[in-house]
Amino acid sequence: MCTQNNLVLYSYNKIKEMIFTYKIAPGEVLSDYTLSGKLNISRTPIRQALLMLLSDGIVEKSNSSFNVVKLDRHFLDSLYEARLCLEPYIIKHNENIDLEKAEELIKKEENYIKGQNYVNALDIDLEFHNLLFATYDNSILSASYKSIYSRMKLANVISLASVNKKAADEYKQIISSLKVGDKEKASKLLTKSISKGYTQKIKALEKYGALIFEMIRGYYENSNK
Repeated sequence: MCTQNNLVLYSYNKIKEMIFTYKIAPGEVLSDYTLSGKLNISRTPIRQALLMLLSDGIVEKSNSSFNVVKLDRHFLDSLYEARLCLEPYIIKHNENIDLEKAEELIKKEENYIKGQNYVNALDIDLEFHNLLFATYDNSILSASYKSIYSRMKLANVISLASVNKKAADEYKQIISSLKVGDKEKASKLLTKSISKGYTQKIKALEKYGALIFEMIRGYYENSNK
C-alpha cells in the first residue's frame, strides 16, 4: 500500500525527472490538475511535491501558480556568481576531498565524452563538482550548495548545445594541484573552469534562443532509445 509520504516522494521524483529531461520546459506552468492526470495521483501529493521542488530552487511560485524557473541570462548570472563564491573557497579549505574518487569520475567523464555520450558525461560532471562539497564539514554551506546543485543540474544541460570536450583535462589539472598540496592553484583552475562553463552557456543561449530546449529534449529522447 502506498502511503501519503510515498506518493509525495514518487510525485517529486517524477516531476523532477520531467523537468531535468525537458519534458516540461523552463518557464512552463506546472498545473497540479494536469500533473495529477499524467501521474494518476491525487492533487494533494502533487502540490506537496511542487513545494519540495520550490525549496530545491528549480520551481517558482507566482501568485497561486507554480512554474519551472526560466533559464535566462539572469538565472545563469545568479547561479554562476554563487558558484564562484562557494566552490573555489571550498576546494581551498576542504581537507577531506576524496581524490581517488575524483580521478575515477574524471576517467568516466573522459570515456563518455570519447563515446559521444554527452548526457551521461554531464551527470558525471555534476558528480565531480558535488564531490568537492561532499566531505566538507559545514552544514550551512552544504545546505546552500544543495540548492545550487539542483539549479546546476537544470542549467548544465545547456552544455549539450556546446559540449566542453576538454572538461576532463581541466579537472585532471585541478586534482593534480591538490595532490601536490597547491590548493591556491587548484582554486584558480576551478574558477577558470567554472567561468568557462558560464561563457559557453551564455553563448549557446544567445545563438539558439528558445530552440535550445527543443535540441536538449531531443538529446534525452535519443539517449533513451
